Amino acid sequence: MLRPHPRRWAVALFVLLFSGGFVLLGALVGMLPLHDQAAQWYAQRAFVPVPARVEAVRLMVTPHAKADQHFQVMASLSYQYQGRTFQVRGSTSQRGDTFRAYHEKRYSELEQARRQASSVPLWINPDNPEQVTLDRGFRWLVALLSLPLALGFPLVGLGASAALVWLSWPAPAGAAPRKIKPVRLVCFFALVWNALTLPFCLAKLYDSLTEHAYGLIPVLLVFPVIGLLLANWARRLWRQQRQLHSSMAS
Repeated sequence: MLRPHPRRWAVALFVLLFSGGFVLLGALVGMLPLHDQAAQWYAQRAFVPVPARVEAVRLMVTPHAKADQHFQVMASLSYQYQGRTFQVRGSTSQRGDTFRAYHEKRYSELEQARRQASSVPLWINPDNPEQVTLDRGFRWLVALLSLPLALGFPLVGLGASAALVWLSWPAPAGAAPRKIKPVRLVCFFALVWNALTLPFCLAKLYDSLTEHAYGLIPVLLVFPVIGLLLANWARRLWRQQRQLHSSMAS
């Protein structure tokens, strides 16, 4: 019976933690916002609009760490439906999100309506008029930005982990040689890692610097450092392969 070298178990443990981290990251930054958007849109598809008066409005910012703020607009509104008067609180999203410009725009619109004593459209559940939302529409920008993260991080983590285990484990006796070369795998993984993490890290670094929130910067720098190490590893493997081919040709 073929037994893997003891170091193979270390490789298996590493790729297990690696893939688990990528799946968790994809769930937090991609799947959760996408799920909230889809669930909210589906649950509110039967809501109907009514004119409402804004009594008070507030832009909620949580947590207090400036580098990772989530925004949500909360408003107190009054309206009439089927001869009854209701006073409720409505919000722009279930848990808030990081799209600051969107929530600041909605806050400005509602605050202007409050000052001018003008009505705004409010979406209510006709079966339960006290269940309301300020925005019923599906926010495609959130979905488009969340979908690559929700799919990319788990697929890259699981795919790279499976490939590394497959390449690291010894092939059975008499089996055909494995055709995927480590240099190609490392080059592909370095390219995908940098393509996924660099835009995210640059955006977060910009927010941290502009908001003077420096505590998150060391954590964010870990991702480009790993990307540079992977790129250097891929460069070295590629150079070694070219040297090997040159020596064989000569």
